Order: sequence, then structure tokens, then C-alpha cells
Amino acid sequence: MSEARRLVDSQGRVLRDLRMSKIRTCLFSVTEHDLRSRLRNGCSDDEIAAWLQDVVWQKEPGHRIGEPEFVPPPRSMSCIGG
Repeated sequence: MSEARRLVDSQGRVLRDLRMSKIRTCLFSVTEHDLRSRLRNGCSDDEIAAWLQDVVWQKEPGHRIGEPEFVPPPRSMSCIGG
């Protein structure tokens, strides 16, 4: 699956696990959440699961494409496996 691995939570929402170990909650999100540091710092599976749940709860309500305040992410969908 190209550069990204899809992670699906219990409600079917898709996260992107980027090659650089960053998580985006939406292909158009400008926010990337750092998974690599947690893995390298020895976080337990439970700690990672709790962190991922927090990340999902922070998901933007929509991508805002076509709205005046839309800001495209610095890396396109093709760069993260979208």
C-alpha cells in the first residue's frame, strides 16, 4: 500500500501511518502526530493505544476543501500514500 499503512479505529475512521512515523487523521490535515518518538522511547502497547485514541478524538470535523480558510497540507496525498 504505497508509503502509508492504513490504521482503522473501531468506528471505521482511517488514520495514516506515514513512512516518517507520523499520523494524520485526515489526508488534508496539516497536523501530523509523532508516533516514532513514542516507539523509540519505549512506550507500552497500552500507552500507544491510549495516545492513538487521543489522536482520533482530536480529528478535525471536516477537510474544508472549497472553503476560504482551507489550507492545503505541506505534503500532498500522494506523498503519504493517499
